[in-house]
Amino acid sequence: MNSLRKDRELVRKAAERLIVEREQFNQHTTWLRECFDRHRPWILVGGGFGAGLLLGRKQFVQAARSILSITSLGFGLMKSSLGSMLVAATLRKTPRKRRKLAAAPEELQG
Repeated sequence: MNSLRKDRELVRKAAERLIVEREQFNQHTTWLRECFDRHRPWILVGGGFGAGLLLGRKQFVQAARSILSITSLGFGLMKSSLGSMLVAATLRKTPRKRRKLAAAPEELQG
């Protein structure tokens, strides 16, 4: 019975630490989300225009190799944890509403 109580206490502390770290992450990346949200259309249009211009200036075989390389890099990025964050940031249409997080104990916040 004592072991179960210790396990529950460990889980509670881990959950509280996760809440604190999630809030810190959100505070540290706010500027990046705001910048991307403000310039999203320019980033997407400029990237497409730049890729089209670059591939249009190459021969067909070179363009096909370049597209293959870019595609394989894109798939590699999507497999990583960074890819899912980029997709979520790109597809999000409305600003994120910040939820009120439960207050964590003071010893975990410092």
